[in-house]
Amino acid sequence: MSIYDKQISSLTTDDLQELLDEQAIENIRLEFKREAPGKDETLKKLSSFANTYGGYLVIGAEADNSGHLQGLPGVIEISGFKQRIVQWCYESIYPPVQPFVSEAIPSPQNSTNVCYVIVVEESEEAPHFLNSRKGVYVRTDEFSQKFEPQLATFEEIQHLSNRRALCEERRDHLFERAERRFLTHVQLDYKTTPNTVGDIGTTLKLALVPRYPAAPLADETKLLDIIGEKRVSWRQVGFPSMVTHPLSQHESALILNPVFLFSFFQADIWGHLYYAAEVERVDPETGGENSIHTYSMLGYLLVFLEHARVIYEVLGYNGTLNIHFCLEHVLDRHFWRAPQDGASIPASCLDDTIEFFADSTGERLHTDRNGVARDLIRRLFFAANVPWVAKSEQAAQQMISYGYTYNMWKD
Repeated sequence: MSIYDKQISSLTTDDLQELLDEQAIENIRLEFKREAPGKDETLKKLSSFANTYGGYLVIGAEADNSGHLQGLPGVIEISGFKQRIVQWCYESIYPPVQPFVSEAIPSPQNSTNVCYVIVVEESEEAPHFLNSRKGVYVRTDEFSQKFEPQLATFEEIQHLSNRRALCEERRDHLFERAERRFLTHVQLDYKTTPNTVGDIGTTLKLALVPRYPAAPLADETKLLDIIGEKRVSWRQVGFPSMVTHPLSQHESALILNPVFLFSFFQADIWGHLYYAAEVERVDPETGGENSIHTYSMLGYLLVFLEHARVIYEVLGYNGTLNIHFCLEHVLDRHFWRAPQDGASIPASCLDDTIEFFADSTGERLHTDRNGVARDLIRRLFFAANVPWVAKSEQAAQQMISYGYTYNMWKD
């Protein structure tokens, strides 16, 4: 079913018709509702999805007693529906659940009505309690033979807590494995790579991973094909540059030096994407002193995010993302041709590493990539003692334009 493979913002009437053509049946991750349920019922259903395996609630869909989809007559369009659902989940579930709600989708059977699709991911923050009842709901058919929310037992609550811990451990392991591989690449190949001198200099690292990597997003073969085929516009050559073919390692596909200069890219079956590139150059305006090449750093950040956007779109992931940003070896460096007056300015006077974590979603990356980049840029320059960029929306936007210039993108 295509609703599982598409961004929620991209669902159309044809996708709903496909559910009907395939005679879809309710299951542990899919439920049909003829009318939009009230607040209490909605919260039970969505929190139970979050506490179990995630799921899709299709509103305006008529099912028989066995859960088989019979029709998609739709409902009258509901003003402010998306905002209402998001607010309910934020105010009445603890910890809050983040639902993804489609726009009104024209019904395939009634041109005056619409359908809605609400998606909730399996949550790493489970168990989620309903504030009004202090209850934890899971999705089950154990008693009724029909999938619906039921109060969790003590053992199920313990299981949810254990599951969260396992996924957090996996998330940390994925990053640590990517880091080890990059360091091995540095040790084996840095000094023999063209245009490198001495030890590796200032390095930009960006990693993105589903907040809750509970299941693979692709098998190894499909992942290798995706990485080998999906490229994005960059400096008239494309990214990744594909000077070398993708490599395969356990659960992962890798490309060495994807931006010509010393760099690294890895993707794994869990949806963890890891990018690294050296951004230090010799600055002729400082008599040969090594500096951070501001334009290339910003360009790399943008192209990494654009590439990640494309990969997550192909993988069909639009949920919550953890972003790990790191700029290493910055002490006593300068930002070359930094904005403001055109002169180089110090990058850091005390810290040698700028590192922080941020949250976003595949959905936001798809619709507002530059917004995600602006958030990271403002935090980066604040950490690097360039606070006027963090304070000024205009200055942060100017940084985006410098990245566009380096990437040879049109505004």
